[in-house]
Amino acid sequence: MDIQNRGYINFNEQYNKKNDKFMSASMSFSNGKDEQGNWVNGYINVVAFGDNIAKLEAAIGKIVEVKGRYRHEKADKKGVYPQIVITDVI
Repeated sequence: MDIQNRGYINFNEQYNKKNDKFMSASMSFSNGKDEQGNWVNGYINVVAFGDNIAKLEAAIGKIVEVKGRYRHEKADKKGVYPQIVITDVI
């Protein structure tokens, strides 16, 4: 499924990875307000391959819009996690 999402790109060396083949990061985004009026943030993992690695790296610490493909990534014995495979960073 194609998806477009806007949010803040986070990179933490403990949880995310970067090498010649791919880069992973997390994207935080506003998920509305709770009953007390406080903003609630959501997070989703994003991954980039090829030419999009440089685009994702340049977006760290910025609010950007990404286009990509939504998928579920299976982690060994840790469950299944939603993820966006980036096709473009705007």
